[in-house]
Amino acid sequence: NGTDPAYPNIDWVGALYKKSAPQQTYNVGMSGGSEKVQYYINGSYFEQKGLFESGDLWYKRFNLRTNLTAELAKGLKAEVLFSGMKDYRHT
Repeated sequence: NGTDPAYPNIDWVGALYKKSAPQQTYNVGMSGGSEKVQYYINGSYFEQKGLFESGDLWYKRFNLRTNLTAELAKGLKAEVLFSGMKDYRHT
């Protein structure tokens, strides 16, 4: 019943797990241009901490996206689109 010091009651869920797994996200973007050239760039960062008290589990991600559109001649456009992602996870 937990009254014996040799065999105490232990809240194993509370001992192993945190009450929450916080996460955060940051984004920044910019766009603009002229009649002939338009651009867009966006970057983001995401982080989530683990649920275990030991701190062993976590995840981080970085994203980048860029678009560039240019009118080379009447009726002729060129586009350059780039998107990338890098993530880190500790499991």
